[in-house]
Amino acid sequence: MPIVAISIFGVSLVGLTTLFAFKYWERERSIIYFALQRKKLDRYARVTKLIMRALNEYAQELPGHAVVLARQGVHLGAVSFAQFARSAEKRAHQIADLVSHKRGFERRETHSTFLKKVAEHKSTLNGNGDEQFTDRQ
Repeated sequence: MPIVAISIFGVSLVGLTTLFAFKYWERERSIIYFALQRKKLDRYARVTKLIMRALNEYAQELPGHAVVLARQGVHLGAVSFAQFARSAEKRAHQIADLVSHKRGFERRETHSTFLKKVAEHKSTLNGNGDEQFTDRQ
């Protein structure tokens, strides 16, 4: 990897030196080679520079936009998950009601003598047996 970097640096240095030498040689002789092509290339260079500035400004604003997009994505995901959970809950209750033995539940008299005695005791404490709690202070 360092060999590649050093060789690219060397080629760039030689290229820049050659261009400066060519420019010096042109000024000494007062001759301009490839004038029309240079004007076109200068125009392209200016346009490229403007594009690079615009992209740089956009890149500086990109983290802020990325945060907003990420927040909206998380919000959308949370809302979607909540809707899915709500529908799953409703369906689970429907299935539970379908398979439950308490669907047609009716209260019957207990067969246990102990529970009968407890119910009688409660009814005598409360008076009528409907209320289970008394106000004690």
